[in-house]
Amino acid sequence: MILDGRDPATIVVSPEDGLFEALLEPGDPVSAGQPVGRLWFIDRPDRPPAEIKAPMDGYVVVTKAIPPTEQGDCVFVLGVPIDRSALL
Repeated sequence: MILDGRDPATIVVSPEDGLFEALLEPGDPVSAGQPVGRLWFIDRPDRPPAEIKAPMDGYVVVTKAIPPTEQGDCVFVLGVPIDRSALL
C-alpha cells in the first residue's frame, strides 16, 4: 500500500503546551474524529487531558516520541492510501 501525505491536513499539531500521549501506533488505521492521542496539562493537574483526533480517515505514519510538547509541535502525521497510477 502506498500512503500519500502531501495534504497539509495530514500533519496534526498540538493546540497547547503539555505532555503528548499517543494512543495509536504507526501503521494503525484511523477514522476521522477518532482520538489518536491525549494532551496532558502538567501545570494544571485538575484539568482533564484533551483528546487530539484524526482530521480524516487514513493510517498513522508518525507519532511524537518525546512527550513534552509545545503549542504548534507536530504530534502525529497521517497517510492516506493512494493508487499507484496517481503517481505516474
